[in-house]
Amino acid sequence: MKNICLIVLFFNITFCFSQDVKYVSINDAVQNSKNINLTEKVFLLDQNVNEVFAFEKYESQLPKNYNADQVIFINIKGQLYKRSFSGNINVKWFGSKGDGKNDDVASIQKAVDYLAAFEGGTLFVPKGIYKTSKAIEVRDPFISIIGEGINVTVINCLADGIRLSPYKDVSSAKISELSIRGSNKASTTGLILNNSNFYFLEKLRISNFDIGIKGTTAVNNKIRDFFVGACRKGIVFENGSYFTSITDGIITGCSEIGIEEKGSRLMIQRVDIEQIGTLRNKGYAEGGIAIMCGASTEVRDCHIETTEIGFGLNSPGNVIIDNCFLGSGKYGVKQINNDIINGNYSFSNMRFVNFDTDFYIPKVSIYNISEGCLAYTSQGNQKNLKIVATKELGVLRKLKYNTNRNYEIESNVNTILNNNVTN
Repeated sequence: MKNICLIVLFFNITFCFSQDVKYVSINDAVQNSKNINLTEKVFLLDQNVNEVFAFEKYESQLPKNYNADQVIFINIKGQLYKRSFSGNINVKWFGSKGDGKNDDVASIQKAVDYLAAFEGGTLFVPKGIYKTSKAIEVRDPFISIIGEGINVTVINCLADGIRLSPYKDVSSAKISELSIRGSNKASTTGLILNNSNFYFLEKLRISNFDIGIKGTTAVNNKIRDFFVGACRKGIVFENGSYFTSITDGIITGCSEIGIEEKGSRLMIQRVDIEQIGTLRNKGYAEGGIAIMCGASTEVRDCHIETTEIGFGLNSPGNVIIDNCFLGSGKYGVKQINNDIINGNYSFSNMRFVNFDTDFYIPKVSIYNISEGCLAYTSQGNQKNLKIVATKELGVLRKLKYNTNRNYEIESNVNTILNNNVTN
């Protein structure tokens, strides 16, 4: 047997560690324990990660309905032992392979359920491709899932990706450093937030789903530093999903819409939405951002390039859209229903490049378009804003740009103040 000796000269003490010690694996200790001595602490090999862990006697009671999982808690000859570790738990301890071939959903779910039994914590998902045949369910608060980076940790989903549904006042958890990749199946979603509050979703790449991220009654969530691509709809929030912010992200290559707001209060800032729309003439008004409810929604500092509509409007509300660049489409801002929309819509510091019509708002009232809204040709030459409205409703206000009116009116609008324009 080969030994390594460490000699501490000051105290004349020598420690010897054997390199040839063979440790019993966790499985062998549980299934064939007759040769295991029940000491206060046992050292066992975790073959999933090829590391030796200490397991100490555990004399407390496990939570109700939670049995020894043979991962963190093991049962040897009727004695319960607990794995000694600090920091996050590793999904590979629970048997996940991350090889892109084996179905890892059961082992990932087992790890999540352990955290749920002990009131939360963080599940670490090291680099690998983790195939999942159904959604990973997070039903309890304070459970975070963190990968090793969007380029190396991939959840390869055959169905939905991750469903967060803790239904608590405060979830206070994080999902980050992951790629969640779908298989282009209808009615699938990459990240689902049902009654999920105070989640921090960041450094994520989500692609190839019907919907990238969907929130239903999801409150005070933060989505930032993200990429969503190759979906039908990028992000959808509905049914009272209040006070959620979407910042510093990219949404690209979606066939219908970038962000859809339905019954929510959203803050959208510094989001790049591009290459939206491949279904023109199929009955759907494609667009970068669709405001379907508009209750206290703000959009600032965004860049939107789409085949059809930059902003689609469908309902009344208090909406502020400021300092956004819209490029290369049919309509910059368009009403997408036939109802009269009464609300306080405010547009300021907008840039419209190469649109057929900049504002198409035939039945919208209380509409503020500031002097900072400018239109340009594809060559970068400034041109008049083209606003289509009606005499009865029309535009409430359009301030002058410099000393000349730099827009044209295609309607019988007579409600433009400060210019006394009647067409």
